[in-house]
Amino acid sequence: MASLTSYFKIVPSPAKVAAEEKQQKATAAAAGSKMSNATEAVPPSPSKPTAASRKRKAEQTEAEVKEQVEGALAAAAVNAELSAQADEAAAAVSDAAPVPDTSAVAAASSSSAASSTPAKKARLEDLPKYPPDSLESLLPPSWLRVLLPELSKPYWSKLKAFLQAQAQANVTVFPQRAHIFRALDLCPLEKVKVVILGQDPYHDVGQAEGLSFSVPHGMAIPSSLRNIYKELSNDLGPSFKRPTHGHLSKWAEQGVLLLNTGLTVKAHAANSHKAAGWHYFTDAIIKAINKERRGVVFLLWGKHAQDKAKLIDPSWHHILMSAHPSGLSANRGFFGCRHFSKTNALLKKDGQEPIDWQV
Repeated sequence: MASLTSYFKIVPSPAKVAAEEKQQKATAAAAGSKMSNATEAVPPSPSKPTAASRKRKAEQTEAEVKEQVEGALAAAAVNAELSAQADEAAAAVSDAAPVPDTSAVAAASSSSAASSTPAKKARLEDLPKYPPDSLESLLPPSWLRVLLPELSKPYWSKLKAFLQAQAQANVTVFPQRAHIFRALDLCPLEKVKVVILGQDPYHDVGQAEGLSFSVPHGMAIPSSLRNIYKELSNDLGPSFKRPTHGHLSKWAEQGVLLLNTGLTVKAHAANSHKAAGWHYFTDAIIKAINKERRGVVFLLWGKHAQDKAKLIDPSWHHILMSAHPSGLSANRGFFGCRHFSKTNALLKKDGQEPIDWQV
């Protein structure tokens, strides 16, 4: 006989049904929360540009470039038109002007610009008038034109006061007052071809005459000048006859500026006016030559003179350096320097007359 349970369905109690439903809801809620968290953690993947968007961007870039090119072409056309107008105006002015003599220009350019000086200079009538007993009144006009700014500088007032104090104290000063600027008197700026720098005037009685290395007729030839004559004889050969005097004004009159860097000295006290301020003034002379002239030959003998090389532009002028011709140093490079023949060679190369060194 079959069991009764096979004929009847077993029905769970209501309490058990409620408990099972509550358990299913809790499980479903936990699963939903977990899925939501996982979705937030993963960022959305970026969308890839489509072929249509790439095409639109390329068309936009091409349009911008085309616009820039057209603008540049338009600007270039305007500039070309303006340039053509300027050329036409220049041609009109050129046609109206006289035709220069190109042969003269070519002849001038074939030689050095040594003889050229600035076109604009103060006229003689525009130069100030100084009292006849003033230091300024001793300056020759050709030099006063370029040295005028120096006369208003503080050092110049101090220099004049120093010399005035020396005179009031009855200090013997060389050279005599009328010869302080003699180197400038005998060699105007526009004629300078060679510069020979000395240090300060001779300090014994009767020697100084305002020219470096030079002494008046009748004075014994100083040792430095004797060595200069010796080098001239060795350099130029038999054509140079050793002089029996030490007066060098003939050199100055040919364009050799015989300049001491100090222009006065106390008697029997070498280099005694070193701090008076003359070096500012003679530096200004060298600077003026450097600026106003071309192709000048500077002979710098000894360290004191060679310190002035910084004031000279070697692209405009010639600089020859050696030891000083004094008895203490002539054997250390002055003898054999051949500066006199070299100077004339440079002058000839620049189209200038050489110096006749014979005195």
